[in-house]
Amino acid sequence: MWIFAFTVSGKVVSEGKPIEGAIVFVREVGVRAYTDKDGKFSLNLKGGEYTFVVQALGYRVERERFGISFRYHDKFLFKTP
Repeated sequence: MWIFAFTVSGKVVSEGKPIEGAIVFVREVGVRAYTDKDGKFSLNLKGGEYTFVVQALGYRVERERFGISFRYHDKFLFKTP
């Protein structure tokens, strides 16, 4: 088990455009963040395996599983429903 905390940051986009106000929820620990006007978010997590659930009004819910063991940055790509 990892005891270190890592910063997980990313950007939620649809067709290359940022999504403001999307919810990024980490299922296993119940932590959430909201994206800013640029679609960016940041969370602090211990190393481990997590399921990220990303929701935004008017878009399909996206789920991705990530292993966190270093500084992590990624994009969540949305599709319209």
